[in-house]
Amino acid sequence: MEIQLLLDSYSYKKLSGTLVPDCKRCKGERIRKDGRYKEFQQYKCKDCNFRFSYTSDLPRRRFHSSIIEFAVNLYITTGISLRKLAKKILKFFKVKVSYRTIHDWIKLFHDEKIEVETGEVWHADETSIRIKRKVHWLWLVIDGKTKIILSWRLSKTRAYKDALAVMKEARNKFGKPNQIVTDGLLEYIRAIRKTFGWRKKIHFRMIGAAFGPNSVIERLNREIKRRTKWFGTFQSLESAEEFLKHWISNYNTEKFT
Repeated sequence: MEIQLLLDSYSYKKLSGTLVPDCKRCKGERIRKDGRYKEFQQYKCKDCNFRFSYTSDLPRRRFHSSIIEFAVNLYITTGISLRKLAKKILKFFKVKVSYRTIHDWIKLFHDEKIEVETGEVWHADETSIRIKRKVHWLWLVIDGKTKIILSWRLSKTRAYKDALAVMKEARNKFGKPNQIVTDGLLEYIRAIRKTFGWRKKIHFRMIGAAFGPNSVIERLNREIKRRTKWFGTFQSLESAEEFLKHWISNYNTEKFT
């Protein structure tokens, strides 16, 4: 459903690069099609007789900017794998693109640094992510007021060092809250005491409660699992971290705007 909504928001002609451009020499608008070269459409200007091909509106790029935008947007919002994404573009838009090329596009998608005033209460939790069919742990700290993800960490273990790392990252970026809501994992006690110097300002959610003080981050965990279901299992820790980096950046941007 989400893929179809994205497809509907893009023009087929624009994505496949078949919009008639202005002449590259005289900038004239009286252009006609004049055969094909390989898979590229050729054009001829009726004013200056200049013949040229048109592939992209970006300098030194083969593909139109809309194709790049579509691919990156679909990847970070649905969690579709790169190979499946390349097949979708070929099926719906008749444009052949390598999954490695899509990977390069995504690497150019830079994270935006968000400056936001956080609330008094933060929420922390961890959820399982499968990498090569083995369970890894995604640690998250979010702001209860804005729902922004303050820090995250993907680890092989569910240990004190991982809880400490995600807490320190949140503190270094956003300072200190008045309270942190967690589940009953004991590693949080030592990690929060070490990071913030607290003794009695931590709240433990009742284990097994369907709704509770930490339900806000539980909903986020379910959303992440839904987004990553396309993969089934990630093939490497690096690929999982790269996807989560871009997805979290997009998630924060949407929340902030």
